[in-house]
Amino acid sequence: MAPQIDEAASFAGDAAPSTNADGFSVARSSLDEQPIALSVFAGARATTPAAVDALTWGAFCDEVEALCREETTATDKRDLVAFGPYRLRDGATRSAANVERMASVAALDLDSVDLDALRARLAGLGVSAIVHGSPSDDEHGTRKARVYVQLDSEHDPAYAGRVRAGVAAMLGVEPDKSTSNADRIFFCGRLAGTPARFVERFNGRALELAELPPASTMTAPTHAAAPTPDVAATAAREQDTRARTAAAAAIRTAIGPAHEYDGRKHALCGALGGMLRKAGWTRDDCAALVRAWLEPIKDRGDVDVEKGVKWACGAWDKLPEECSGRAALDSVVGPAVGAIVEQAALLAWRAHRDSVGAPAIDECEPGTTRHDAGDDGDPFAASKLVSWIAAEPVIDYLCRGLRLAPSDGKVAAIFGQPAAGKGPLADHIAACFALNAPVLGRFEVARRLRVLLLDFEGATLTNKRVRRMARAMRREPHELQQWLYVYNQSAELNPIDPTYLARVRRFIEEHAIDVLVVDSYTSAMLNAGIDSNRPEYAQLAKGLASLNRLSIVVAHANKAAAESTTPRIKDLAYSGALGSLVGTGIAVAKPEPADSYLVRITCARAPETEFAPMQARFSDVDGGGLAVAVVDDAGVPTQTRREKRNAGTSYEAATERLDKAMLMLEYLRHESHGQHSQQDIMMESGAGRRSQRAVLDAWALLCKGKFITGSAKRWWITEKGRTASESDIRAAVGYTAQFGRNPSSVPFAAAAE
Repeated sequence: MAPQIDEAASFAGDAAPSTNADGFSVARSSLDEQPIALSVFAGARATTPAAVDALTWGAFCDEVEALCREETTATDKRDLVAFGPYRLRDGATRSAANVERMASVAALDLDSVDLDALRARLAGLGVSAIVHGSPSDDEHGTRKARVYVQLDSEHDPAYAGRVRAGVAAMLGVEPDKSTSNADRIFFCGRLAGTPARFVERFNGRALELAELPPASTMTAPTHAAAPTPDVAATAAREQDTRARTAAAAAIRTAIGPAHEYDGRKHALCGALGGMLRKAGWTRDDCAALVRAWLEPIKDRGDVDVEKGVKWACGAWDKLPEECSGRAALDSVVGPAVGAIVEQAALLAWRAHRDSVGAPAIDECEPGTTRHDAGDDGDPFAASKLVSWIAAEPVIDYLCRGLRLAPSDGKVAAIFGQPAAGKGPLADHIAACFALNAPVLGRFEVARRLRVLLLDFEGATLTNKRVRRMARAMRREPHELQQWLYVYNQSAELNPIDPTYLARVRRFIEEHAIDVLVVDSYTSAMLNAGIDSNRPEYAQLAKGLASLNRLSIVVAHANKAAAESTTPRIKDLAYSGALGSLVGTGIAVAKPEPADSYLVRITCARAPETEFAPMQARFSDVDGGGLAVAVVDDAGVPTQTRREKRNAGTSYEAATERLDKAMLMLEYLRHESHGQHSQQDIMMESGAGRRSQRAVLDAWALLCKGKFITGSAKRWWITEKGRTASESDIRAAVGYTAQFGRNPSSVPFAAAAE
């Protein structure tokens, strides 16, 4: 196969447009035959072409036939000649992003095929094709083959998978789904000691791209005329971008500043490239992460950012099975940091898998979810395979104390008898998530979270109750704005309609919602006309479980549960369908019927270990607030170790701690050098023998609140710290929580003087 680049270029100038059934333009040669552009590689390990060909259809078939019949000395198929039916950009390595144009041939890899049926279909269509056996073809068993069908023109790489799928549909065959990517290469040759592969040629016409069956799920390339906007696809791409950005930031934070790796930067760049390749990141995303990591030190004079990017991309260009992954990364950063980096990389890949390439939920058949429709329904798709070489997954608890975490395929349930306190507890949890406040006054939340609460029982009471709960936490209701979204859904007649679930999904993605609360699930299903005795009662929960968020449903327990002393998941409904979808089950009951403010909270199911049973009391507080706190058997509020330690904190100590925190941030905001030692920052805040306790406390709380960050030697202010208001700093160092807004308290009066 000799290079004929100039001939390929001359044909491109003679192309004229035509349109296929999907309405996208394709190029058709004005000559009788479009040449086949090929990138030829000296084996699978090669990332740059050894030659670039532009062959006639007849010459292409002659080459394939000769390679299949001539025995080589190779014993590994990866050493055979391989070719990609495409034209790469000049000087580019093999990757989908670098494919400039797909050749006028459709290549199909068939792992199981009825050759007689294939022959009949090719003859019936009257198209030109060549078929040969694959290296693992068994003449007396499963037939495996490669099929190359001549096309009338080249096509855009964005349509590579679509064209192959369309040709396969016309031939009545099922191709290997992993061969849909534009940069796929195909081995051609005969291994040493193996029999000659069978080869059959079919003479006919070139298959026209306009003949291919339509595919509504195909995304048009940028040059297509006036594509119809796809809101769901756009939201999915935005979600993927957010996931990649967050994962990249997490990786850079885990690794630390680039200047700490003098002498090892390029090795780390290469290790990152291999890791990200194995995790499914694109080459461009890999390059962007490494570039962002090196940019802060590019002015030192001894740092070549693009060289580091080249090292990373060089590792990425290897085949996934040839990338070293964690091993190379651990040798540079250590196994602990390597595990964090791997988890961050894989989380972004999962987000990409779940949001890109699968149809929106409103495009699925009724009764199916986005996940059901993804991966073309293949239960053995690569994205569904559990990896035993990746780091052990860690459950991302949003509130570890109550075992609440997002789950793909599960929901959390708060359930109990009527008037047991389910709704108020759910409202309290939602408010705590939105305000980054401890749940039940005790259980920390992972971070401030955006919450969507769908109220199927009327939102007026929820509105009043949440406002009171916020005031009891010494917070103002306006602080919930854009963090807690409450929508009245009492008039929503059919929440199990796929279009309703599609709107919920779209809202969640557009507003970056972390937690979804449905109060109550029972009322929602009654709106749909489905009672708890039927398996269809779980249909809404199945849709919520596909959102890959923490979805909390508030549900009434069945009547039989009223006589049970031990809460059980099967108390949720007479049908076990809903219970099977519950990952965390929180049962709520009234231990004393005469005491309507006391509730007992029990864990009926948890992802790992269950939390211990507890009692909590709702109580009115000054200013019209509604407080909720864990109490002991005597009804007295209990305290954590931290609360006991802080119980005796004086107003003077809190004021001094706030003063030191303000001085630290003021110094970092106005200091031009950017990074400082911990000692320098503390000295600037006035650290001394008498104030050492306040300085250390302020330092710890600012770090915990992510106002400042760094490593053992160098520290700097974050964007949050740079833009934080005084009220944000007060809340972070514990000032507002203890001395904020109770006019009757002595500290408040002292502060007002």
